[in-house]
Amino acid sequence: MMQFAQCQDWDNIFTYKPQNGSNNLKVHSQKCIGNEDNFSSTQREAVNQIVKAKFGDAARKAVTKASVEMCALDLRPFIALSGVGFKGLLRVCMTLAQNVQGIINVDDILPHPVTVSRNVDFYAGEVRKCLAK
Repeated sequence: MMQFAQCQDWDNIFTYKPQNGSNNLKVHSQKCIGNEDNFSSTQREAVNQIVKAKFGDAARKAVTKASVEMCALDLRPFIALSGVGFKGLLRVCMTLAQNVQGIINVDDILPHPVTVSRNVDFYAGEVRKCLAK
């Protein structure tokens, strides 16, 4: 069975087979992320100053520590932190957090791994339907 993946930024469609992997998607994602991250050193410094002013060093250090712990405890590659899917998950969680007052228990937001695995085929089917149109 042929599997499909689509870049959210460029609308490119990539195929892959479980037996040979998704190298085309990997190559594209590196180019795509590279295009998004093509800042000059002056622009990057300006962005860093804005982030520091908005969140402060303590918040940035807390996020860095949590990122290190995630990679170490879950045996995840460091590059996972810059993945499009991971950033999308964070965006959804941050949007939910903005709309809720009080403390949010992350276990109440994040789905169980079994729920995710059960829904992969469903969402893949939805994407296929859209592609067929």
